[in-house]
Amino acid sequence: MSSSEQWSDDGKRKKEDGEFYRSKKTRRTPNKDDNPKENMTEQMNQIMLLLKNLAGDIREMKGKQTSNKEETKVLQEEIRKLRAEQEQFKEEIKYLRDIREKETEEIDNLKKQVRTANEEIERLKTEKRRKNVIVQGLEISVNNPKELKTKMENFIEKELGAAIKIESAIKLGEKTCLIELNSKDDKATVMSNKSKLRNHKQKIYINDDLTKKEREKQKLIRTFAKEETEKGKVVKIGYNRVIVNGEEWRWDKEKDEIKKCMTKN
Repeated sequence: MSSSEQWSDDGKRKKEDGEFYRSKKTRRTPNKDDNPKENMTEQMNQIMLLLKNLAGDIREMKGKQTSNKEETKVLQEEIRKLRAEQEQFKEEIKYLRDIREKETEEIDNLKKQVRTANEEIERLKTEKRRKNVIVQGLEISVNNPKELKTKMENFIEKELGAAIKIESAIKLGEKTCLIELNSKDDKATVMSNKSKLRNHKQKIYINDDLTKKEREKQKLIRTFAKEETEKGKVVKIGYNRVIVNGEEWRWDKEKDEIKKCMTKN
């Protein structure tokens, strides 16, 4: 280092021309950012802004939460009402179901009563007709009931050989007469002797006095007997029954059909 250079106490050197130069270790002027107080203030401001925004967000969320609570409350009230209505509907449905069951039961009972009444009426009709016979094919020229009664008594005695008294005789057609006998025994006598009419010059038939239902039933029985006869079997027809090759078939009232009777061992 030359003698013309001088050093000051603060670390600067002086040239001969009087200019001063900074040493390499010059002191730096402080920046704004390097000020701790200012930095802290800025950070606090930013934090306050964030807190303010956060508080706003929280208020907004609370507002939405309050709104959601109100909506939830409304929905819960609607659900409660719907459940109450549902319970009411259940009660009404149960009530209607009970009524329907009672009505169905009443209808079934009425059907049973009607069926029972019809069966009783049919039974009474059948019972009343049990003593009656129908004579077909005989010329009936009289209309007076007393004269007709006498004529039929004479016919039975002459053609069947049975001297019996009859209750009444009713003309049903020019060749058809209903005869009411005094008893079932008298009817049995007439029916057991009706085979004597086979050789009569007129085709005269004596049959049971049947109801419409019984006539339909007997028709089915005769059809069955005819089919069995065509098969070469020995067939005998009775009331509500048919004997086929010695085996008995009877009419089943419940199923309305003829069924073979079970043989007893």
